[in-house]
Amino acid sequence: MHFLGSVNDAGEVIVWSLVLIGLVLGAFVAVVWIRRRVMDVDQPGGKVGFSLSALKELYRKGQMTQEEFEKAKAMLIDGVGKGPEVLTEQQKARAAAERARREKPST
Repeated sequence: MHFLGSVNDAGEVIVWSLVLIGLVLGAFVAVVWIRRRVMDVDQPGGKVGFSLSALKELYRKGQMTQEEFEKAKAMLIDGVGKGPEVLTEQQKARAAAERARREKPST
């Protein structure tokens, strides 16, 4: 059995090993980037969800309707003092507010 019999074979193994390591690192970076985009964890201050003042500001700017504001406000208030099980509702409120902001035509 002839394993790494010449310098060329060893060089080829090193090159392909580096390629494989690069692909694995690239995949890791892509997964982290996609996860951050999906989870939206890169909010300023590291907070999850909106604060009431942020919701009021969106409403004041016309980026949310009265109905969306009231619904998001109720979800936010209901979530105060509760544990991580509320995060899903807060994330829904944030997504609804963000969707409303994007769909609102710029003036």
